[in-house]
Amino acid sequence: MTPAPVPPVPVPAPDSAPVSVPHNGPLVTEDDIAAETEALRAGGGSTVPRTTALESDLRTD
Repeated sequence: MTPAPVPPVPVPAPDSAPVSVPHNGPLVTEDDIAAETEALRAGGGSTVPRTTALESDLRTD
């Protein structure tokens, strides 16, 4: 038995308006802002206390 043919997808005419698909913006919390501020004030890099703590938590040795 052969499957039923799939109908073609309609293609808008070239003179129609473009389709706009809404999307969510980034979700930035106050905690995120505080953590970023802390990192910037500490000079950034891997010496920031939160980074050091995360590296310790992830260490497997």
